[in-house]
Amino acid sequence: MHKVVELPEGIKVKLVSEIGLAKKPIITASIESDLRVNTKRSGSKSADIWNAAVDGVLNMILACACAGIDIEKPSFSDAVQTALDAIGNEYGE
Repeated sequence: MHKVVELPEGIKVKLVSEIGLAKKPIITASIESDLRVNTKRSGSKSADIWNAAVDGVLNMILACACAGIDIEKPSFSDAVQTALDAIGNEYGE
């Protein structure tokens, strides 16, 4: 199964589910997002902090997807939006 899940702020998660050895499902995922700031252009420490915080959320999304958590539930999208809002409130300019 191949599927693309769209989450808040334009985050797209591509999921691939296959049957592995012992007929156990294996889920792999990749993620796309435009939330990161180009630090070479901005050159600011706050951009580095912003990117680290965003990376933390994106990596947690991938970990949840690969662990079999249903990232398509509205409550998951709400949680992602809340985390991103908190990052914006703390580190946004």
